[in-house]
Amino acid sequence: MPFAHPFSRAFSVQSICNYAPSAPGIYGLSNARHWIVIESTADIREALLAQLSERNGDLNALSPTGFTFELCDASMQTSRQNRLVMEYEPVVNRLHSR
Repeated sequence: MPFAHPFSRAFSVQSICNYAPSAPGIYGLSNARHWIVIESTADIREALLAQLSERNGDLNALSPTGFTFELCDASMQTSRQNRLVMEYEPVVNRLHSR
């Protein structure tokens, strides 16, 4: 099952502050060619801002341009993240699962 709201927002401070909630859930980063990473977090906005400010390693090389998210209770995050990773096959998640 895809993200509940599959449309992507610009991966920028302004867009994150305008659209990403400070709430638990799952977020995904992408560019025009790939899903880059899908992760769960206690605070979507905080995690996205941290990703944007770090921009290191695998993420920097893949140049994320967009994000999407869905709210998800902490008790369901692991199973939901796993389902989304299986469906979208994000590059960084695949690299870290080896």
